[in-house]
Amino acid sequence: GPDGIEMDSENGLLVCHLGIGIWRFDNNMLPTHLIYSENPHHHHLANLCFGGSDGKDLYITESLSGDILKARLPVAGKKMFGLS
Repeated sequence: GPDGIEMDSENGLLVCHLGIGIWRFDNNMLPTHLIYSENPHHHHLANLCFGGSDGKDLYITESLSGDILKARLPVAGKKMFGLS
């Protein structure tokens, strides 16, 4: 089921769904993207955070292998409260 979540700068919600991938929902909660790994050893995507110089890199933890994966997104992550 669902695990880690993150918001993007367009108020979209990204949700890790173990065994499936990462869903992105827009601000109306309609699904817009499904991010997944084609590697059969990377199907337990558990948590995520935005990073990179422009905030558009999504770092993802894979809970079985311990690997950290990276996906490039068209929209940046939402800035966390108190951080500039």
